[in-house]
Amino acid sequence: MAYAHSRGVIHRDLKPSNIMVGAFGEVLVMDWGVAKFAETAEPPGTVLGTPGYMSPEQARGDVGQTEQRSDVFSLGAILGFLLPRIAPAVLLAISRKAAAPDPADRYQTVTALAEDLSRFRAAQAVIAYPENLFDRARRVAWKYRVPLGLVLAYVFMRMLLLLVRS
Repeated sequence: MAYAHSRGVIHRDLKPSNIMVGAFGEVLVMDWGVAKFAETAEPPGTVLGTPGYMSPEQARGDVGQTEQRSDVFSLGAILGFLLPRIAPAVLLAISRKAAAPDPADRYQTVTALAEDLSRFRAAQAVIAYPENLFDRARRVAWKYRVPLGLVLAYVFMRMLLLLVRS
């Protein structure tokens, strides 16, 4: 989508059935039938897209406001659809930011959304989720869980040996 946006193309109908994952993990976006160039004029009141995945500005038929952040909204809605009932709060925050009703509150580009998802996968702080000290400690502990587990096992064994010798 970032490539399409860089060429001035807005999809306007992103939904789970329009996204395919190929045999080698490549992601393919399908059904470009209602796509448009960003600068193309359309009659006001034109509503195109799939309910549940189209942005509020699309649902209102406000074609002048339909731009790349409308596709960001759709991607956030898709992420929300894919998340399990009990999902990490950080992923929920990313989905909510992408699918914010006000375009100014969304990620400004698909690339910004992708970067936040990459930071989540790398156990780094994300823009969409302001973490407190506990959240940060939990994230760092998860990132370094193997070395921490080894240190804790070592400390436990040392304490056990001290108790046995006493």
